[in-house]
Amino acid sequence: MKSKTSTPAHLLGCLALLLIPLFARAGEKPNILWITTEDISCELGCYGDAYADTPNLDALADRGIRYTRFFAESPMCAPSRATIITGMHNGPLGGSQMRSMHRVPESVRPFTAWLREAGYYCTNNSKTDYNLARDASGENQEFINEGWDQSGGQAHWRNRPEGAPFFAIFNYVNTHQSRASRDDYADFVDRVQSKLAPEQIHDPAKAPLPPHYPDSEISRKTVARYHDCITSLDNYVASLLGDLEKDGLAEDTIVFFYSDHGAGMPTGKACPSYYGLRCPLIVHIPEKFRNLAPREPVSVSERLTCFADLAPTVLNLAGIAPPEYMHGQAFLGENVADAPEYVLGSRDRMDETLETTRWISDGRFLLVRSYQRNVPADQQSLTSYYNGNGELCQEIRALKAAGKLTAAQKTYWSDTREGIRFFDCDADPWNLNNLAKDPRHGGRVKEMETALETFLLAERDLGFWPEPELEDAEKSAAAHDLARQPDKYPLERILETARSEDSALLTERLSDKDFAVRYWAVTGLAALGDEAKPALPKLTALIGDEAASVRIAAAALVADLDDSPEALDCLASELRGSNQWAACRAARQLELLGERARPKMDDMLTAFRERVVLAADQKKPMDIHDYGFRFSLITALTKLGHNPETEVLPLYPRGAVLNSLPHKEEETVEIRDGIFSGFKGATHPTLEVFLPEKAEGPTPAVVICPGGGYIRQVYRKEGTDIARVYNEQGIAAFVLKYRVPNDATMKDKAIGSLQDAQRSIQLVRENAAKWNVDPSKVGIMGFSAGGHVASTAGTHFKKDYIPNPEGTSLRPDFVILVYPVISMIDGITHVGSKANLLGPNPDEEMVQLFSNELQIDGDTPPTWLTHAGDDAAVPVANSVRFYNALIENGVPAEMHLYPEGGHGFVLKNPAEVWMASIFDWMKRSHIQ
Repeated sequence: MKSKTSTPAHLLGCLALLLIPLFARAGEKPNILWITTEDISCELGCYGDAYADTPNLDALADRGIRYTRFFAESPMCAPSRATIITGMHNGPLGGSQMRSMHRVPESVRPFTAWLREAGYYCTNNSKTDYNLARDASGENQEFINEGWDQSGGQAHWRNRPEGAPFFAIFNYVNTHQSRASRDDYADFVDRVQSKLAPEQIHDPAKAPLPPHYPDSEISRKTVARYHDCITSLDNYVASLLGDLEKDGLAEDTIVFFYSDHGAGMPTGKACPSYYGLRCPLIVHIPEKFRNLAPREPVSVSERLTCFADLAPTVLNLAGIAPPEYMHGQAFLGENVADAPEYVLGSRDRMDETLETTRWISDGRFLLVRSYQRNVPADQQSLTSYYNGNGELCQEIRALKAAGKLTAAQKTYWSDTREGIRFFDCDADPWNLNNLAKDPRHGGRVKEMETALETFLLAERDLGFWPEPELEDAEKSAAAHDLARQPDKYPLERILETARSEDSALLTERLSDKDFAVRYWAVTGLAALGDEAKPALPKLTALIGDEAASVRIAAAALVADLDDSPEALDCLASELRGSNQWAACRAARQLELLGERARPKMDDMLTAFRERVVLAADQKKPMDIHDYGFRFSLITALTKLGHNPETEVLPLYPRGAVLNSLPHKEEETVEIRDGIFSGFKGATHPTLEVFLPEKAEGPTPAVVICPGGGYIRQVYRKEGTDIARVYNEQGIAAFVLKYRVPNDATMKDKAIGSLQDAQRSIQLVRENAAKWNVDPSKVGIMGFSAGGHVASTAGTHFKKDYIPNPEGTSLRPDFVILVYPVISMIDGITHVGSKANLLGPNPDEEMVQLFSNELQIDGDTPPTWLTHAGDDAAVPVANSVRFYNALIENGVPAEMHLYPEGGHGFVLKNPAEVWMASIFDWMKRSHIQ
C-alpha cells in the first residue's frame, strides 16, 4: 500500500519516463496471458482443498508460483475491475460503488494503453465492467477503446500482427455466482454440469461445509455445485494452455491465473470477509524469462499482494515503468519493491444494498471498518433481490425468519454489525470470532485502523461522498480532482462523523453546513435505534434538506421512528425525480420500511412502470441506476402483494366497484417465511396478467381463483406460481384477486365474488387481441373456496351479474377445479366457506342456489377435477357430486381422485408434475 497524492500537472511531468524500455530488443519482450475467472476463492487442490478436482491448475502451480496472500480490491466485480485496469484503489478513484460509472480524470488510463504504445497487441476476451467513465454521461466506450486492440468474444492473440508481443485476457464466466449458487439448478446442469465427465461431478454427501452454513441437503448441493463450476474452469484452463502450446508460444509467454474476487457464495461475494476477498493467484514464468521471476526461486510465495499490484507488475514485466499515480507495486520483473506492510480495499453499494465499508489486512489479520452499522454483515445474502433466487440464500432467510440461526450464523446474518471487526484469518478463516475488543490485540487494531484512515485521508477516498451529490458534482469535473479541494469535500470532518457513535455529537452535526457531514450524522443516528428519538425534531426538519441524500436518509429514519406521512411523501416523490441515484436510495428505503410503506404502493408501481417497464417496452438497455431501483421496488411491492413486472388491472374503474358499500375495512397482506403469501379480507379486486413469452398464434387463457375459505386468498401458491406454469405451456393466465364476502363492504355479499369472476372473463375476452388470447378458449380455474368461485362462474353464466353493454359472453369455455368447495349443503360443504358466503343462517333457497352441483345443465362447460379422498377440510363428495351431475347432463368431464394427501395435496408436488394431466386433458379436449 502506497500513500501518495498527485495532480494531473505532476503526472504530465512523469509521462516522458513511462515508455523507457528496460529491454534492449523488442524480441526479448515476453508475451503475457491472463486467465481470469469469476467468483471463486481458493478452492483448488494446490491450495489444499481435498474436495477440489483441479489437476490442470494444480499442474500450473507446480511449475509456477502460487501466491497465498493475494487479495481482491473488493468482494464485487466491477469495483475490483476498476482497480485491475488502472492500478489504483477504487475509493480514491471513485469506482467503489457497484456499476457507478463515475467520472475519472483524463490522466488515468487503462494500463494496457501503455502496453499498446510500447508495441504490444492487447486483446480482451471479453468482460470489461470497469465501472469508469470519461465524462458525466457515464459513457465508458472511450476508456475501453483506449485499452484494447480488440475486445470481445473474438479477441485472441492469434489476431496480432506478425512478430508483435501480446497481452491477452481470457475471462471464464461459468464460475460466476449465477451458475454456482443463484440460478435455477436445471440451468446450472445445462450450462456447466452436463459438460463434465461423470467422474468430475462432486458428490454432495461429501461436500465440506463452512461451519456457519446450515447442515442441510441444500447447503451440500450448493457447495458441490460450486466445486463443479471450478472443475469446469480447470477444463477451460487446460484447453487454453493447450492452444498456447499448439501455437508454439508456451516458452515465450508468462501466464497469470486469478479470480476477480472471492467465492460467489453466501458470506463470500459482496461480503468484506476473508472468503470474499482472498483469491487464488498462480504465475508461471518460462525459463527464458527467469530474470523476471523473484530472485529466490520459489513455488509458493507469501508476499502480500492485491489487485492494485497487477497493472504495475505487468508493465514492469514488459519493461515499462509504471506511472506514479498507481497505488500498487510491481511484485515481478526487475526493480521490484519490498513487499507492502498492508493491502486494503472497499465494499460500498452493490445494486440496491447500501453500505460504506473499508478493510485492511497484513495477510494474517483482517480489519473491517463499517460506517453503516444498522445492516447485516452479509446483507447481500440476506436482503438483496439478486441473491434471493439462490436456494441456499432462501434457506438462510427462512432460518432467520423462524428465529433458528445459530450463534455462528448470527455473526453474518444478525440485523446489525459492529463498527470494527478484527479477525485472525490463520486461526479463523471464516471470520466468526471478532477480536476487536480483545485486549491482546488492542495495539494491532489501533495500528491497522490508523493506517487505514491515513490512507483514506491522504488519497481523498470518494466513497464518503453520497452518490446523488457526486453525480451532480461530476458535471463540472472528475470527483477525483474535486475531492482535493477541502471546501468541496471536508473528508476529515466527514470521517469523524461517520465513525462516531455519540448521539450528542451526531445530533449537533445535523446542522452542519456541509451536506455530507449532515448525511453521515443521520446515518450514524440510524444505527442507534431508539436513542435517536430525541433528535426527531431536527431529523424532521431535514426532510426538506437541499441535498437529496440527506432528505432521503432523514425521511427514512423519521418514517422508521415515527410513522410520518410527511416522510413517506418525501421518499415517494424522489422515486420520479431527475437524480437517478436519489431515486435508487429512496426505493431502497421504501423497501426496508416494508408494511409501513403501503400507503405509497401506488407511487412505487407508477415509478416502476415509468422508469423500468416503459424503458423495457421501448427496448432501451437497462441503465446502471435501474438495477438497484428495479430490485428494491420489486422486493418492496412483492412483499406488499404486487409483482410490479406484471400488469395488475383493477376490475372496476376507481370509485365504481360494483355492489359496494362505503366502509373502513382494509385488506391485508400475509407473509409466510418472510415472503408474500397472499391477501386477507380482499376489498380491492384486481386481475394480474401473465402472458407466455412466445406464441405463434392466439393462446388459450385461464382465469385463476386462489382458495382461502372466502376469508383469505393463497395468492402466490394457488395463483401466481400456477400462472407461470401455464405460461411455460404457452397459455395465458390471469390471477383474480376477488373480494371476499363481507356485509360491511357489500350490499349483497353472496354475489360479490361471482361478479368479480364474471368481470374477469369479460376483461379477458374484450382484451383478447391486446393479449393475443383466443376469445373462444377462455376458461376458469379454482382451488378450494376459489373452486366455488370458479364453479359458480361455470354454472351461473346465464345471468349477467355485471353491466355488459357489449353482450360479451360470460360463460367460461372450460372449468378446472382443484379440491373445490362446490356445495352449500350441510354434511358435505366446507363450513367456513358457507358461513362466510351466506351467513350463519341462510335460507334454503340460497343454499340450493349456491350448491353448484344442483345448477348443472347441458350448457355447463367441460370440466376437469381433482381431489383427495382423505380431505378433512373439503369433503371429496363435493367433487364426486359435481362430476356425477356433469355426466348425467352429458357434459364432458374428467376427474382424478387420490386415496390420500389431504387438503392442498397438489401443492406438495411440483406444479409441472401434477398439472401434466391438465395439459393432457386440454390437448385431448382441443383447448390447447
